[in-house]
Amino acid sequence: MSELVSVVVLSYNSQSTISETLDSIKAQTYKNIEIVVADDHSSDDTVACVQKWQSDNGFSALRIVTSSENTGITANTNRGVRAAKANAVKIIAGDDTLNVKAIETFYEYYSKGDSKTIVVSCTALIDENSTPFHEPFHEAWLKDCYKSICSDDQFHRIVRSNFISAPAVGLI
Repeated sequence: MSELVSVVVLSYNSQSTISETLDSIKAQTYKNIEIVVADDHSSDDTVACVQKWQSDNGFSALRIVTSSENTGITANTNRGVRAAKANAVKIIAGDDTLNVKAIETFYEYYSKGDSKTIVVSCTALIDENSTPFHEPFHEAWLKDCYKSICSDDQFHRIVRSNFISAPAVGLI
């Protein structure tokens, strides 16, 4: 049995996109996944959409964490991560989707690292027809730039330079 991976979905007024996000998580080739939806006091029907999706899909490993007020991305992220049961956590926004092999690929790299491993990936901005706006951030650049330094140095470079877009963070 593979290790549990928690996918934390950050939502705020995501009713029009969250079902697609959840579908992309359910479709993963890596199956030992729990979903934690951290909703930051949406004023639309995001929570009801998540509840309907869970009922329609019979996905029992889904929990919704809500807030009584809008607290912002950082607090909402922390709320979602605290609710996660797994050691490996993937964070995704409620308007993003994952490639079908994303968690499997992330976990493959993550499981080879140490306790400070952060896995990042390429991202692509796409329109409603799944047409890319530009070329994705090139994975080879990350490998060449970071392959010779330890995880502590990698972490400090990422924190200082912040060149990785939020959806690209894989597993922490």
